[in-house]
Amino acid sequence: AAPAAAQDTPTLPVYDSSVLAALIGDDAALLAEFRSDYLVSAQLDIEALRDAAAGGDWAAAGGFAHRLKSSSRAVGALALGEACAQLEAAAQTGKAEPVRALVAGCEAAWALLSARLLAAEAPVAAAPAAVDEAAAAASGVLLVDDEVTQLEVLQRQLDTIGVGPVQVFCAGLPALQWLRGRDSSALLLLLDLNMPGMDGVQFMRHLADQGYAGTLALISGADPRVLETAAKLALAYKLNMLDHLPKPTPLTKLRALVERWRAFLPAQARRVASTYSPQEVQRAIDGGELLLHYQPKVSLSNGALVGVEALVRWQHPVDGLRYPGSFVAVAERHGLIDALTRAVLTSALAQARRWRDAGLSLRVAVNISMDNLAQLDFPEHLVDEVARHGLSPPDLALEVAESRLMRDARAPLDILTRLRMKRFGLSIDDFGSGHSSLAQLRDYPFDELKIDRGFVHGSREHPAQRAIFGVSLEMAHQLGMTAVAEGVENQADWDFVRSAGCDMAQGYFVARPMPAEALADWAVQWRHRFESLP
Repeated sequence: AAPAAAQDTPTLPVYDSSVLAALIGDDAALLAEFRSDYLVSAQLDIEALRDAAAGGDWAAAGGFAHRLKSSSRAVGALALGEACAQLEAAAQTGKAEPVRALVAGCEAAWALLSARLLAAEAPVAAAPAAVDEAAAAASGVLLVDDEVTQLEVLQRQLDTIGVGPVQVFCAGLPALQWLRGRDSSALLLLLDLNMPGMDGVQFMRHLADQGYAGTLALISGADPRVLETAAKLALAYKLNMLDHLPKPTPLTKLRALVERWRAFLPAQARRVASTYSPQEVQRAIDGGELLLHYQPKVSLSNGALVGVEALVRWQHPVDGLRYPGSFVAVAERHGLIDALTRAVLTSALAQARRWRDAGLSLRVAVNISMDNLAQLDFPEHLVDEVARHGLSPPDLALEVAESRLMRDARAPLDILTRLRMKRFGLSIDDFGSGHSSLAQLRDYPFDELKIDRGFVHGSREHPAQRAIFGVSLEMAHQLGMTAVAEGVENQADWDFVRSAGCDMAQGYFVARPMPAEALADWAVQWRHRFESLP
């Protein structure tokens, strides 16, 4: 008699041909090639899994089950994929009897599947994934996954989207060796988490050590909470984390990821901050090389344009447009941040005055450094600047990153309190990204809370993010603060934050940062677009 676990596996179809077709298209020859390759690699995994279980190596058995689970689900072998998922979970307990029963279940599911597929087609030996060492293009995709079938599916999907060149590695170490010494700023790395030898978490640690400058997306069959935690770890390593996606990955989600990566490329085509000297940054400030782009903030209730955030850029005479990451840290380290901030404030207030004269009254928000809040004359300087441009303090908001607030609170408390007394707006930026958010709400007189993108984008599909967003929003409203959702990047994000009762939205779904002269035309287009939103 078959073990109980084996009897449970046929609750899902042995084989669903529509699954693979949905991922790579309906080309019959290509589908047959993928199935043949899968049969070869799956046979090897089944044999390795059986040997590991026979030797009592439950961890190895779980690893082979994980790999076979991913490839089976990708080709539509759903019963085998589920049997492998159960085995993978059981192997983590280290209990012999459940694992042995589930190994038998996997073998039974594999016997049914292989009999069905072999009746229709003969397997073809799979060639190892090749790495084109000659292709050293600055822009492209790097795939790191130990499962050959999954790599082939992703390659086919990327080819359908029109992305290339694609470099492929079945293990972390050779991928790191390939990256070493290369310009990675325009690369998109798709990384699996569960790999033998060096897993994805270890790989990210080495990526950070090597100074990887490209973008990163996790593609894994791991539990969603594990994926979310790994994504947060990537951000902690200061990697450019784009998203985390399930495996197998629907073509629509992969296409959306590629679009985000392409939008990110201009920001990545830059030199790193350490290559600019303080003398160069000083020259940029003194020589008028700094410029501002503005990102709109709109009311979620009626779509009205209520303000903009001023974002500083550096029009470098040789390197072109540079983003804050390449010069702000230099200014902070070398005592130039106060001069930089004051230059930005003067430019932003002058633009606000021009908009006011054209009939467009907007509150302009400017990011300030904590180093600015060590200058006790900062409030008086702001009062003078606002008056010089014919504006009033409520026309200006100052955004302070929550993760940057000082441990020594005396000077910031002094300055921020006097700024609020003078009626300037104060916004706590990236709320939730630091480690003492509740203390900041308690101690500092902010009137606006900007909920970090990490708790906004995709929250409708992630219960933990959704819960944290809701708590943050409720706290803001109970404290009489305006709540702004950052990182609203698509219709789903917009619908979620609007239905939650958030006050304002900011993000690519509304608008990207733009030059000042583009704002008026955008505002007209946005009004028409908002009126057509569901």
